[in-house]
Amino acid sequence: MGKPTEEQRPVIENASANNMVIAAPGSGKSFTMIEAVISILKKYPYARIGMVTFTRAATNALAAKLQKRLSKKDLDRVLVDTFHGLVKKQLDMIRWPGKMLIGPAQRSVIHRALKESGVTMKFAEAEFVIDAIGREMDTDVISVRHNRQQIHLFNTYQALCQKDHVADLNALSKFVVGQMHSGKMRTLDLTHLIVDEVQDTDSIQFSWIALHTRAGVYTSIVGDDDQAIYSFRSSGGVKIFQQFEKHFRPNIFYLNTCFRCEPEILEVAGALIGKNVYRYAKELRSAKKGGGKVTFRSYVDMEEQIQGI
Repeated sequence: MGKPTEEQRPVIENASANNMVIAAPGSGKSFTMIEAVISILKKYPYARIGMVTFTRAATNALAAKLQKRLSKKDLDRVLVDTFHGLVKKQLDMIRWPGKMLIGPAQRSVIHRALKESGVTMKFAEAEFVIDAIGREMDTDVISVRHNRQQIHLFNTYQALCQKDHVADLNALSKFVVGQMHSGKMRTLDLTHLIVDEVQDTDSIQFSWIALHTRAGVYTSIVGDDDQAIYSFRSSGGVKIFQQFEKHFRPNIFYLNTCFRCEPEILEVAGALIGKNVYRYAKELRSAKKGGGKVTFRSYVDMEEQIQGI
């Protein structure tokens, strides 16, 4: 993609404000974010920009694109990382003395929690429950009812973590958010914040975003409420957009032109997605001339569907 389109240009030109960018698949989202960064750096010589991505792979891909477009001096003014990566940076700033619980060590504590709690549950379910409860913070974003057995397991797990002087990423993220909220920890030293795939964020991560926005950081959240596929990991989906709009009254921009799909495919996809009740209405358009083919297939069960795909 060479020059910004008519849809992309307002996003780029208004980056020094609170913005909500609802971007359809294949609409040049990454290109628009990078152009916005370049525009900010040119206009404001003292700007410091934070770019938050949802996965490490996305972080690396975005950083590689920025390296091709920015000088070393400008690159030093841009911080690209995942939420957990930024939380770790904040913990390093205060020299947090504890030990982070991840990987095999965390699985070991979950096994111990199952044994000590007396809860009868498969390990995979226990791991899911502990993660789900650990991610909850703002009931306006995500609220799931858990039974007594699940809560007892989580409390046992937390007690073991305290006993071992360790904390998992959910607990550490809550700690950082709580410290910022109470004024005991400063927000990151940023003037601008751009959050990619924001529909995948959970309630803790939304609180982290909100605290930076309230601190005066110009925040642009970017994503697509129709592409929220991480509900099993307590992502907020459309509620993230709704809460951001409610609390910060941002500019709202739509990137509706898809450069990836033929119009025939986009039309069918749009008709299906349009059945969802809780979403931001959008008019999807294809930049391609046509020629796509849509085939409908039905399967008896999930296993047959997986094999068919």
